[in-house]
Amino acid sequence: MLRAYFPSRLREKEIDTEKAQAMENYLIATLAELDVTGITPDILHRLELNIFEGYNGEKGKDDKNRNSIYQRDIFFDAYPQFSAYEGTGGKDMGRFLGEGVITPHGKDPLKDPTPVKFLKILPNVSFSFQFRLHPVTIEGITIDDVKKYMLFRELLMQFGIGAKTNVGFGQMVEN
Repeated sequence: MLRAYFPSRLREKEIDTEKAQAMENYLIATLAELDVTGITPDILHRLELNIFEGYNGEKGKDDKNRNSIYQRDIFFDAYPQFSAYEGTGGKDMGRFLGEGVITPHGKDPLKDPTPVKFLKILPNVSFSFQFRLHPVTIEGITIDDVKKYMLFRELLMQFGIGAKTNVGFGQMVEN
């Protein structure tokens, strides 16, 4: 999910160049807020290659520019840590998962909608995200593991994860 917030895939497939430019500007500004200044679009692209493909920050996607497996960033599974969900009390308290329903109406919005049930994560469930991150220096600019973590945290808090984030699903809030 985090890689989807970086602009190169949008540009490569020419899906949405305006969105790609907006995301690039947002990432550069966010890194500047983390005291990482001097980031250019090229440096941002090389940071993306470092984070997600294990390249060392040098120009080019050549095998000689790959970090060893021990120096690559690792993304571990995210998992629910605890639930403060209260529900209606009793057996609902502390649950992680619940039932959601959407009702697609098809061609005629007034005729026989069929509700579709799905599994959803309930509100007030805290997740633990775990990474093993390594610093990288690109063109003399060092982005350490803490800055990478803070960037990831900002992206998850700002944009959420999963489907339907524009209607409140998958939004992360600070504990």
